[in-house]
Amino acid sequence: MNRYIWHACVLILYFLLTPLIYASTVPCSKNCPTTPAGTTTADWPMLAGNLERTNWNTEEVRGVVYPEWYTVINAQIARESQIIAANNALFISTDKGLVAMNAATGTALWTFGTHMPLGSAPTYANGIVYAGGYDRRIYAINTSDGKLKTGWTFVEAGAGFETNPIVVNNRVYAGNRDGYMYCLDAATGALIWKWRDETDEWPDAPIRYSAAYKNGVIYWGQDNAHAYALKDNGSTPALVFKSAQLPGVGFSTYWTILYHDPTSNKDYIVLSGTKKDNSFVWWNTPDQDYYYYRENYDIHGSVPFGTYVGARGNVAGEWVSGTATIDVSKIQNYFNAKPHKRHVMILDSANGSEFKPYAPYNWMATHGGTQYPPLISGIDGVMYHYIGYQYGPDANTYPNMGASGCIAGWKFGTQYISEVCHWPRGYADEPVQYTAGGNLIYWVEGFNMPYGAFEINKPLGTNASWEYAPCAGDCLGIPNHGGDGPLTPYKNRLYMLDGNAIIAFGSSNTKTEKPSITIGNPTTTQSTQTPSSTIRQKLEQELQKMMSAGVLRPGYHDSGIWGSYVNGAYSPFGEIPYTTGDHIAEYFHTPGDTVTTLVWAYPYVSSTIQTQIKNYLSAYYGPGKSNDISTIAHIGWKNGAQREIYLDTPEIIDVAKRNWEDMNLTIAAAPRTTSQYPDGYITKIWNFPQDSFYGAWKYAQLFPDQAGTLFNAIKGKLESPNLANPDLTHLPYILNQ
Repeated sequence: MNRYIWHACVLILYFLLTPLIYASTVPCSKNCPTTPAGTTTADWPMLAGNLERTNWNTEEVRGVVYPEWYTVINAQIARESQIIAANNALFISTDKGLVAMNAATGTALWTFGTHMPLGSAPTYANGIVYAGGYDRRIYAINTSDGKLKTGWTFVEAGAGFETNPIVVNNRVYAGNRDGYMYCLDAATGALIWKWRDETDEWPDAPIRYSAAYKNGVIYWGQDNAHAYALKDNGSTPALVFKSAQLPGVGFSTYWTILYHDPTSNKDYIVLSGTKKDNSFVWWNTPDQDYYYYRENYDIHGSVPFGTYVGARGNVAGEWVSGTATIDVSKIQNYFNAKPHKRHVMILDSANGSEFKPYAPYNWMATHGGTQYPPLISGIDGVMYHYIGYQYGPDANTYPNMGASGCIAGWKFGTQYISEVCHWPRGYADEPVQYTAGGNLIYWVEGFNMPYGAFEINKPLGTNASWEYAPCAGDCLGIPNHGGDGPLTPYKNRLYMLDGNAIIAFGSSNTKTEKPSITIGNPTTTQSTQTPSSTIRQKLEQELQKMMSAGVLRPGYHDSGIWGSYVNGAYSPFGEIPYTTGDHIAEYFHTPGDTVTTLVWAYPYVSSTIQTQIKNYLSAYYGPGKSNDISTIAHIGWKNGAQREIYLDTPEIIDVAKRNWEDMNLTIAAAPRTTSQYPDGYITKIWNFPQDSFYGAWKYAQLFPDQAGTLFNAIKGKLESPNLANPDLTHLPYILNQ
């Protein structure tokens, strides 16, 4: 064979058998972000990539990628965290400290142990990584050797740091769970100032939502359901605005985003929120009017099954010419008519007033908690978010939770979105996380679903898209302990946080296992203990709030799929016929919860508070009282004061006011005297909550003269569980209860 022909055949075979990866840096065109000092827009130096938290960088990795190497960190990593990439290294926060890895090889460069978990991803700036922890400290660590920065001093906050620090202009800004926004000197760690809203009814509402920054102003959402803008004037800050109270149950995960609208030339802050709704009516139950995903069925109710929510077309926008578009007026009109249902809030950065019309973002890609935030592309400046614009992917496939869709761009302020991808599923209940680099959006759909990327610089049908695997670590055979996280584009590779495994995707399908990483012992001293007097004072304040309110209804807590599972409304994976659970996620739903809590606190408070505790329990929880611990199995939502600060929705108000009762309904309005297990759903484990016997015993310790009366009233309700019941082997928390 002619040697030239032979060489040509070899080259053809090489290109056919070798996956093609095109990695490049694509300059920013619109909504260009700012990065910390010592980094570029090709790095990923902080949570969501930059100071404006646009979740985008200039690094574009095209083509099908494969797992080149992976390593397991012997620690737990928060699901909402990200892999930070800068200076040819990767930085990961864990519950045992910080890890630095060589970005190319996956070998550990160093570890920095901490006494308590780190609260969020670190931030890289000028050769230092800054990370906050639950030990109330901000750490500054040299990337060269993994040691604490020389001269760094610890300012110990009132609570833990759960947010990602902003590092800019030689200052570090970080919100804390004590309600303060802290400003530290980036060189020394010295406190420059701290600020919190002392005028609010909940001044110490935790800041758990990472802030964004632009032109000297820090923006964030807080757990009191307000948004704030604070200007750094040097030695002191000044409040720019405090928003009105926003819907949901506060801002507890992810980050604030800054978006620049080219039409008005104004900056807006974008807050991805939460849902105050009945997560314990998560699955199909007789409570359809109070169904967790009800909005998707309402929005798509008049749309033929398998079709889009509105007309398709080619409306011009900031996106590329010829982009397919969808009219989502039905989604937008739904939120205009029911504003308490909106989940993404857009506020004017100058005064905090809310932008209208509301964003057409229905409840998608989560079972509860905070909805994953939109991203802002630096190519077209468009805001992209996961939107449920279709009632089923086709006429034969029923969509989970009433809607399916994909990531789409929004023509800001209008009813039009772009159609840039199409998934064969993409249901409302599958969690989706996404990042962007250059012209690409990288997406990960759930722990058992696919992940990949697609272009936004070409219209749908002509744009390239890639699916990397049918699902993440679970399909790849890579050990991990947790769900899949977003992809970080950096240096010709994509990095995935898959539970506690770090996976590097590139052109070679080698899947090399690197040695696991164990974090060394802490080298710094522990933070100082909070004085017992401070804890006692806080405890007494909370007890007085509780008792001064009188009878209280159960506490609202949106715990997503787990809450649905243990409240008798959902059974995933067919583990048992349905679900075993007696409202376990509704805190203080039995009198025993309240009695036990107060009796536990009794020895540690002043005699004045002790007297109040006894009077309170005697008035409401003793024999014959309204919340008699020997009689009431579930307090119900009809009577009593609201525990939480968040605004009730009309739907929850309707439930609380319901003047009829049905034991098959998951939500109890009036008090119930027997445990609730929907008829035909689950095997009933007991008729009366058995943990109430513990509460009754604690009550009798404070009121020994009532012990005999209480015992005689409750003794007939003691039950022996059937230990052969397979539900108890599946769900040991039931047996514990």
